[in-house]
Amino acid sequence: MSSTEKRRWSDAPTGTDAEQVPEKIEKKQENSGQKIPSADERCGRRLPWNNGEEPEAEDSEVDSFITQAEVNEVVQQLLGGKAPGVDEVRPEYLKSLDVVGLSWLTRLCNIAWQSGTVPLDWTTGVVIPLFKKGDRRVCSNYRGITLLSLPGKVYSRVLERRVRPLVEPQIQEEQCGFRPSRGTLDQLYTLHRVLEGSWEFAQPVHMCFVDLVNAFDRVHCGILWEVLWEYGVCGPLLRAVRSLYNRSRSLVCIASCKSDLFPVHVGLQQGCPLSPILFIVFMDRISRCSQGLEGVRFGDHRISSLIFADDVVLLAPSSLDLQHALGRFAAECEAAGMRVSTSKSEAMVLDRKKVTCTLQVGGEVLPQVEEFKYLGVLFTSEGRMDHEIDRRIDAAAAVMRSMYRSVEVKKELSRKVKLSIYQSIYVPTLTYGHEFWVMTEREALRTARAKLSRAIREAKRMHAQRIHSHFQDCRDSRYMWQGIQAITNYKTTSSACDSDASLPDALNEFYTRFEAQNNVAARKTIPPHNDQVLCLSTADVKRTLCRVNPWKSAGPDNIPGRVLRECAEQLADVFTDIFNISLSSTVVPTCLKTMAIVPVPKKSTVSCLNDYRPVALTLIVMKCFKRLVMRHIKTDLPPSLDPLHFAYCLNRSTDDAITTILCLSLTHLDNKDTYARMLFIDFSSAFNTIIPQHLIEKLSLLGLNTSLCNWILDFLTGRPQSVRQLLQHHHTEHWSTSGLCAQPTAVHFADSRLCSNAQFEPHHQPGVDKTKEMVVDFRRAQSDHSPLFIDGSPVEIVKSTKFLGVHLAEDLTSSLNTTSISKKAQQRLYFLRRLRKAHLPPPIPPFYRGTIDSPEQLHHCLGQAWYQDQAQVHAAEWRPQQDYEGYPTDQTGSGGRYSESSLSTYPYPLHPQHLHPLASYPH
Repeated sequence: MSSTEKRRWSDAPTGTDAEQVPEKIEKKQENSGQKIPSADERCGRRLPWNNGEEPEAEDSEVDSFITQAEVNEVVQQLLGGKAPGVDEVRPEYLKSLDVVGLSWLTRLCNIAWQSGTVPLDWTTGVVIPLFKKGDRRVCSNYRGITLLSLPGKVYSRVLERRVRPLVEPQIQEEQCGFRPSRGTLDQLYTLHRVLEGSWEFAQPVHMCFVDLVNAFDRVHCGILWEVLWEYGVCGPLLRAVRSLYNRSRSLVCIASCKSDLFPVHVGLQQGCPLSPILFIVFMDRISRCSQGLEGVRFGDHRISSLIFADDVVLLAPSSLDLQHALGRFAAECEAAGMRVSTSKSEAMVLDRKKVTCTLQVGGEVLPQVEEFKYLGVLFTSEGRMDHEIDRRIDAAAAVMRSMYRSVEVKKELSRKVKLSIYQSIYVPTLTYGHEFWVMTEREALRTARAKLSRAIREAKRMHAQRIHSHFQDCRDSRYMWQGIQAITNYKTTSSACDSDASLPDALNEFYTRFEAQNNVAARKTIPPHNDQVLCLSTADVKRTLCRVNPWKSAGPDNIPGRVLRECAEQLADVFTDIFNISLSSTVVPTCLKTMAIVPVPKKSTVSCLNDYRPVALTLIVMKCFKRLVMRHIKTDLPPSLDPLHFAYCLNRSTDDAITTILCLSLTHLDNKDTYARMLFIDFSSAFNTIIPQHLIEKLSLLGLNTSLCNWILDFLTGRPQSVRQLLQHHHTEHWSTSGLCAQPTAVHFADSRLCSNAQFEPHHQPGVDKTKEMVVDFRRAQSDHSPLFIDGSPVEIVKSTKFLGVHLAEDLTSSLNTTSISKKAQQRLYFLRRLRKAHLPPPIPPFYRGTIDSPEQLHHCLGQAWYQDQAQVHAAEWRPQQDYEGYPTDQTGSGGRYSESSLSTYPYPLHPQHLHPLASYPH
């Protein structure tokens, strides 16, 4: 032991008798003019468990030496990160001690136990003042937290484990503070049940919430040693407890600035593990000495007080009984050196009628209140908890606002950390004391309404989030249209095949009805010797597989596109060999040609089989194969097959077709005494009526090699197909030898055509019902026009029709088409306003350009073809004002890029062939 340690131990007092301490304190109090009565004088009786006999001075378990197991168990329970005391020993230092270090710490504790003295560092406390509320210049508005030495706290915890078994069985049930398996909720529940039962049976309850002035700091050590001796703590254990308070001193530390040491003779050390059990023993002695016959009867029990540490509630059936109980309790507190605060102690009466309760302490009247916050819960004179619930909700809302500013918006904090803070701060603030909340009918209705409102808000939020997710990637049209359907409350129509099990077979027969009309047999041509067979490279196959859309539906093999895309590197070599073998042998495997047809209703009400649109699902592998073959076919075919054909052609669209039609018509009408007849032809099942043999002959005439023509012929013939009904697959198969898959790359014409003189093949007839004729005649003397006939049926002559989405009128005015476009734009603007009402951010300008900008471009295109500058005036009349923030507006007037877009569709450099007849038309 060092010289410094010897000096510290030598400064400690050497007295060992427990009776000397009260005599010294009493002598000191006599010098100050204050006399402290003995325990018998205060109580007037001995404790019942003593029976007039002093307890044994020695106990084999309690008074034995401290073992290393006790010290080790206490050290392992130390919490890390705690502030050290004056000796700067941290808990991590003690927890990292090995067996040798623990043995030295145990030896140090045994020296203190045997000698009855402790080092001065163990009795020196560092007081850290924490501001509570009020004026910061007032010292009473600060709560002092004492930091003690960690080795001394280990020694105190060992003593606490020996003191508690002696005093715990003797403490009354009214005390719940600092006791195992008891807490504030026990006291709150007991008080609430007492008030609830008394209110139910109309029994008044008079309560006094007593507040003690600085209860921990006013405990006289001399009286405390007497109380411990009466409770059975004596001998070496009492001497060890007393040694922690001999020559006790403290210093104040503020912002690393320390004050001088000052002695402490009164009060318990806040922060010492032994202080809680000493304080509740002290309070239990006061409560026992102040007990009387008053109290509120609850079942078979009579409850006169509820105590949690220094928070005391006195209960009585009348104000007179409560005054007697309060007087005895205040007298016992004064005798023990403690004082009742008349400014913070308050009275409250639970009764169905207004009752006045006048209580006095030391000549001062205590205030009577209608509500009081006890242990953090608000109790009212009516026994209702609605005010407490509202207060909890407001407090939780304030915490949530504070957390949002300091936690929620912090991107550097992980979600796990935010949830941990939420669970540790917000949830306890909101749910503290909710176990005994009583819900009345009014509260139940309000809670139900709140739950309904919360559910509605959550549903709206989820709905908006779901819609917003559809517009995250504007390139995926399927998800975008799902969002549109969700916002506009679009209800999908159920097909008639939901309940008819025989419909798939009927549809299969209907889709293959053209087989009976096909009398042309498919014949392959023997290729010449110099015919070059197409050979695909592995790099091209891999590149095509990597470009597969993973969101497309799988074919009959149920292999999704994501599998092919992710495994493109591993499958490229295998598929390259399969494709090249198929091209060299001009045979397509049957498994690759298999199709599954999904019938989609065209109308809301299905009346016939023709009202279903067949959607063919082919194998994704075969789609990649056809894409590679088509890339080669485009290089062999002439660049322009038909100068007046616009469908499925590069850099050609419906705008070009409409502009060309109007330019041709206007140029022709410039001639004197002329008129124009327009026949709008609609072919019925155009894709399904193409004969493969005729198609191959035309491809051969266009310069396609023989082996590739034979491969296409084999692909188009002998294709098994089946119809899928919802999620069921009907295996009724038909072998199709005519018709084409719905692939725009295989046939370069559409089923809508405008012509004047035409002859049709027998297998490719137009639909008379949908074919219309319109006569443009500006002559003064107009004559009747005889109708045209198709297969003996007259073609209807109309004044206006819709061609490629544009309304054409016989007077070539734009009013009809402008009205239609304006109506469509207004409908789509309504949809965008619904987006704004859903509080969605505006991340979809591409969608705006696709839904509103495109009709305006088409309108200006028509305006340039019809009236040029006048069309801009008409467009400005109906152009809607964009009131949705974040969407583009026309900054250059009605012209600008719209005029440029429309003018670019018909000048000579772009389309020299199909605009050749318009040589006299000005730029």
